[in-house]
Amino acid sequence: LIDVDNFKGINDTTEYAFGDEVLRRVADALKNNVRETDFAARFGGDEFCVLLPQTSPAEAVQTALRIRQKIAGMQVHKGSYQRSVTVSIGVDSYDGRAASTVDHLRRNANRALQEAKRRGKNQVWLWSGSETEAQA
Repeated sequence: LIDVDNFKGINDTTEYAFGDEVLRRVADALKNNVRETDFAARFGGDEFCVLLPQTSPAEAVQTALRIRQKIAGMQVHKGSYQRSVTVSIGVDSYDGRAASTVDHLRRNANRALQEAKRRGKNQVWLWSGSETEAQA
């Protein structure tokens, strides 16, 4: 799961059209940094979800780090507004061996995302199981 850091602040200090441009640029960065077999989509508000089939946790983290770096290096310009954008990313994986559901993966990725934000934003965090329900 990918969340645009401080997006509410962007919308509060600019026009909504600029916030839409930020989301478009983040979506473009996602599309340009995943494989054809991967699936990237807006998940709601300022969150995105990327599914990486046939990918190990280490490979997923490498992809997340690459995405985070590409977005952190981006400047969004539209009209009189200009902003640097960063994202926080939470990663979980499924190895096919344990019983799991899509909701379970989403919940763990969200917990990892919250941990990335708690640690200062503009971070990638892999779900380890040590994150608590209270932090999610």
